[in-house]
Amino acid sequence: MSKERDILYGRHSLIPECCIAFFVGPWNRYRMCEGSGYSQAINDSEKYNYVPCPACFYSGKVAKIKMCDDECGGRKCWMDF
Repeated sequence: MSKERDILYGRHSLIPECCIAFFVGPWNRYRMCEGSGYSQAINDSEKYNYVPCPACFYSGKVAKIKMCDDECGGRKCWMDF
């Protein structure tokens, strides 16, 4: 998936801009470097259904994610991006 598409998906879902920037930027390095334990910490927290940036994660900030509904076309709305 392209960065532009990831950004649109994130904004559509109301994910914080800082978390979107982290996901399309340094997240890949974090994910590849499992020695950091960050990826496992996110999974272990069971609070996130998106990838939070470190600032949000360590402060405990959790965004309420907008789930697609009939108004935006449901799951098909993602195809429009």
